[in-house]
Amino acid sequence: MKSTKTSLPVFAASVAALLVGASAFASEGLRIRYPISGAGGGELIAPGVRHGWVGSVSATHSTFGRVTDNNGNDVVQTIPVVVGAFSTTTPGVVQFDQTQDTLNCVLGYLSENEYAGGRLTFGLNLPMHRIRRTVKISAVTPTLPPALQSRAAQVNAALQAQLATQGATLSGEVSGFGDAEVSAGWGYRQDRMRILAGATLVMPTGSYDSGRSVNPGLGDYYTLRPSAAMLYQVMPGTTLTGRATLGLNGSNSATKYRSGNFAAVESSAIQRFSSFALGLNAFTIRQYQDDTGPGVPASGLRLKTSGAGTFITTYLQQYKAAVTLAYSQNFNTSNGTPGKYFRARASIDF
Repeated sequence: MKSTKTSLPVFAASVAALLVGASAFASEGLRIRYPISGAGGGELIAPGVRHGWVGSVSATHSTFGRVTDNNGNDVVQTIPVVVGAFSTTTPGVVQFDQTQDTLNCVLGYLSENEYAGGRLTFGLNLPMHRIRRTVKISAVTPTLPPALQSRAAQVNAALQAQLATQGATLSGEVSGFGDAEVSAGWGYRQDRMRILAGATLVMPTGSYDSGRSVNPGLGDYYTLRPSAAMLYQVMPGTTLTGRATLGLNGSNSATKYRSGNFAAVESSAIQRFSSFALGLNAFTIRQYQDDTGPGVPASGLRLKTSGAGTFITTYLQQYKAAVTLAYSQNFNTSNGTPGKYFRARASIDF
């Protein structure tokens, strides 16, 4: 009988594939091409420029502490353990911690001439990200048969080393430009109502490497986001807003993976005072189409999340500017990473 002392192969499942691919979450790269922190702010009801250029800069600090499964629970993976001819499995718990700092520089233009009663709008958004991610995978060595009990410590050491390697592979820190966005739309204003309609094209301009687990860019594919919004002043100083968006994703040419299309709905209530405004916003995002590509289970995979937040905006009329501070967080998240978001944004009319 051949001795097994010289060979104790312990094979943990490819957790890198489970996390970076589709088996642990929907939407490639743990991120989606939509501001899941919510986009509302009191600037929506600022007096604003009637036509011409407007610019804004926003800084967002985001923290993420979980990866959720289809039921919204923390991801637990089944890890195969093989020792010679003996094989079994053990549950592996994924501990996920990520902080992300994003700087968005936006330049917009509102036409002077009217078309069908409204003005044309154009915009360019160039984001920059700094992402720090730490992943740890913990698992307990399963019970071994009597013939292998004397090697339990060796098997456990090999398993823990493999899990540590997988966690280190998934962890990292990166900084760089994200994917640029260009937008065009039409805005109509009459009395107490405003209507906005348009589309945004997200382009794969950000730094991206399919062999790297953390990237500023989301992948080598385009996303088209048509949207429509309405603002209505229900009474002096009180405004309700609503916005609906579709996200139409292409296929990532680097990975042959395609994140399913999604829909997002956001609403807010804003109360304006003499020099500032307070607001509450709520939003929900749903992939209405399964992801496709390597690693997608037969049962399908879709991201869904909801969230809510609050904001305060101060108007600086003498500078034709507005400053917003906002906080929001996700809840009821499946196949994704719920987060908490702190945002500061300043906009100015030229």
